[in-house]
Amino acid sequence: MSRRESYLLQEIWNTSDINLKNMVVKKGNDSTTWNDTAGAWNKSRDNWMNLIYAMGMDDLLDTLCFGKVLRLMAGDVVYWHISSGGKLDPNTDDWNNLPLPWNVFEGKAICNRKIISDICYKVELNPEKSGWIAPREHKVVPFRPTPELVPGYNK
Repeated sequence: MSRRESYLLQEIWNTSDINLKNMVVKKGNDSTTWNDTAGAWNKSRDNWMNLIYAMGMDDLLDTLCFGKVLRLMAGDVVYWHISSGGKLDPNTDDWNNLPLPWNVFEGKAICNRKIISDICYKVELNPEKSGWIAPREHKVVPFRPTPELVPGYNK
C-alpha cells in the first residue's frame, strides 16, 4: 500500500458514482481503473500482511489493520448469481461496515484486527481464512504431466 494507491482510490471514489452497498458496476463507472487500483492495493496489502506475520509482528494488527478493497462486479453476473439463489459475497458486508481503507491509511479513521474480526463474525465470515486479518492462503495445485503437454500430441 502506498500513498499513491491510497490517493488514487480516494480520487476515483470521490469522482465516480460507485454504489458502496453492492459494488455492482453501473453506467458511468470506470470499472477498469477502479479494479486495477483495487488490485494494486490488495496486492500491496497482501505483501504487507505476509511481511508482518513472517516477522512475528502481527500484534501490530491490534492497532492498525487496513481493509481490503472490493472490486466492482459486473451487473449481469450479480443478477444471474442472485436469481439462481445466491447472494452478494459476504465480503461486501465487511466492506460496507468498515472504514474506507484510504481513510485508515491517511489517519482519518481507525481500523484494527478486533474491528474487522467483529464485523466478519457478524456476517458469518472467518476473518483469518478470508484474508481480512491474516495472510491469504495460496494453494499450489500439484503438477501432473498429461499427454496434452507433449508437443505434437493428437488424439
